Amino acid sequence: MENTSITLTRYLLMQQREHPGATGEFSMLLSQIAFAAKTISRELGRAGLVDVLGASGEINIQGEVQQKLDQISNDAFLAAFADGQLVSEMVSEEMEHPTPIQGNEDKGKYVIFVDPLDGSSNLDVNVTVGSIFSVHRRPEGKKGAVLVDALHSGPPDAAAAATDAGRAQAAAATDPRERLVRLVSEVSGVAQEQVLPEHTVGGDLNMDSLKRVEMLSIIEQELGVYIDESLVDSGTTLEQLQGLLASQEEAKATLPPFYTWPLSFWFSLLREVLHQVVVFPLLSARYRIRATGLEHLDGLEGPVLFAANHNAVLGDSMVLMKAAPRAWRRHLSFAAAAEITFEKRLTGIVAALVANAFPLSRESAIRAS
Repeated sequence: MENTSITLTRYLLMQQREHPGATGEFSMLLSQIAFAAKTISRELGRAGLVDVLGASGEINIQGEVQQKLDQISNDAFLAAFADGQLVSEMVSEEMEHPTPIQGNEDKGKYVIFVDPLDGSSNLDVNVTVGSIFSVHRRPEGKKGAVLVDALHSGPPDAAAAATDAGRAQAAAATDPRERLVRLVSEVSGVAQEQVLPEHTVGGDLNMDSLKRVEMLSIIEQELGVYIDESLVDSGTTLEQLQGLLASQEEAKATLPPFYTWPLSFWFSLLREVLHQVVVFPLLSARYRIRATGLEHLDGLEGPVLFAANHNAVLGDSMVLMKAAPRAWRRHLSFAAAAEITFEKRLTGIVAALVANAFPLSRESAIRAS
């Protein structure tokens, strides 16, 4: 089946080519609005899963009870306009006063009026909601707030439109294929019912390399599964993508756990006591330790990756721990071979306690941290 749909980005580029004098700034502005709309749609799609349905306890300037998703949607627009220096000011139903976009106050060419999530009071009855916005040109040479000037001509002099963000999902799909289809639909812009197993992500779903990276990133964020982008190209079908997802889920199930208790304050104290009372005296009896170059750590800010010039085992790791200044030692965490150190539960626990170690698989991708 031939897919004749056109993405917003492609449409804007086509229109821009027809106007030789276009600077591309207005196209970028609409792309920012589209990005905010996609963010809102994504949050609606997982609203029930992350518990953001319901009232926030605040009242907006219209006297309406503000929903949690109202604030999330408002923040999505503010974040979208933060870059590009196109929007100087945003007027929102969810904010009492017009809000200057930091860094853009006297540079942005446009003022945006927006209802970030129109119809949010009806979210509990599963109706379709969306955003309403209008774009006004900022008077040239005007400094400071320009709300009155932006409204002088009445109707918006640049653009006005509404977006369809979909419906808030009270519960997330539990079937892996349904979840994958939903995510692919969000990124590609193709309706879920039109996403078929035999469709290729490039040819049928119009995903270029950037879209594919975005899709894999969302899969990792929402499904907790990392798929290497080198495994997915334009000819990969949805069915093959589902197979990759299943295989990575199986691989992830066999990986050792990432312990979080070694990061707690009390275990940090216990680790320091073990070092001073047991570990470091044993190291001093066995090794003559001489540390040079510690001055290079002065003023160095983390995160920092330290690499040994040889294949370090537990004794070497603890020598490095002892040689490091105490301020650095408290924050050191060692990557230990998952297939060796963490193969047995007891050795993994000891390594995590004594060296604040975490498992790093040498045979498969690991992104559980």
